[in-house]
Amino acid sequence: MLTLMVALCAAQRARRSSNRGETARDRKFGRPRNGLARARRGVTRDDAVARRCELISLFSVRTLFSKTLVLYKYTTHTIDSKTLDKSYMMVPFIHEVTIPTAYKWLFDVGASTYNKGAGGASQSWFVDTYRKHGIEFDRIIGWEAKQIDPNKQWSTVPADIKRKTSWYNIPAKAVVGDPDNPLTFIKELTKAEDYVVFKLDIDTPAVEVALVQQLMDDEDLLELIDEFYFEHHVSGSPMQWHGWGNLTTSKVTLGRIEDSYNIFTFLRERGVRAHSWV
Repeated sequence: MLTLMVALCAAQRARRSSNRGETARDRKFGRPRNGLARARRGVTRDDAVARRCELISLFSVRTLFSKTLVLYKYTTHTIDSKTLDKSYMMVPFIHEVTIPTAYKWLFDVGASTYNKGAGGASQSWFVDTYRKHGIEFDRIIGWEAKQIDPNKQWSTVPADIKRKTSWYNIPAKAVVGDPDNPLTFIKELTKAEDYVVFKLDIDTPAVEVALVQQLMDDEDLLELIDEFYFEHHVSGSPMQWHGWGNLTTSKVTLGRIEDSYNIFTFLRERGVRAHSWV
């Protein structure tokens, strides 16, 4: 059924696009962001709104899973390799988003260790996957709240990556301007002409949502961040049955699946390529 929904979503988008007179290039690259900043990087458009069918129809999904919650007793299944498969990610190639001389950053909030994590590897996934697409990070900064023997992190980091990585084994903070707030790092260290990837997955919804709201409310951050990966823990998501647990009674702000669609849509329309992480 989900496959059918995706197909219908794509067909509807194609019809709406043709009615608006969009060109194939418009559909691929989306709306332009700040022209001056992009010109410095040799990029005039971002595919911010592109590939919208990573998002399935909001109302179809909401209806499907709300009915599932009513009709079936809640059960949680074991997380398997298929659940953690990240091959669905639409990772860009370097010529699509930046130029070789731009400084490239990775901010990994919920970094675990280099090649392991509760949801699969994070740091090594970004390094290896982006490298395949021609993007080599110049600087990597990670946060991991769970106390870990430093050897478990650093013994697995390749020498060339170790030299450009900082790994903070402390919780990320959500207070605006706090020195341990990852967004403070981004505002203080990066420039509009840089290429910035920001991943957020700390399994603490209150902190995660506070950081996302800061991003959405801050014009400077919207200009600085190019790619955003976020595991949004919401009720109505199929992940409730694959590891998250029952979120139907969650009182967290922006904790419903429609909130998630609104967040990702807003960010994409503002030029931030937002991806659902797992």
